[in-house]
Amino acid sequence: MAELQMLLEEEIPAGRTALLDSFTNLQRVADYCENNYVQAGSRGRSLNSDA
Repeated sequence: MAELQMLLEEEIPAGRTALLDSFTNLQRVADYCENNYVQAGSRGRSLNSDA
């Protein structure tokens, strides 16, 4: 019973927070990639780091 209480009070909320943080970070990366692709004007230029 103590294990279930620890899961409900600590581990599950901590895991949920970590998943939400990961989602937010991945969304930022996707937005950056999309913006970089659009601004580059060509596929090849968007893949180069010095474009």
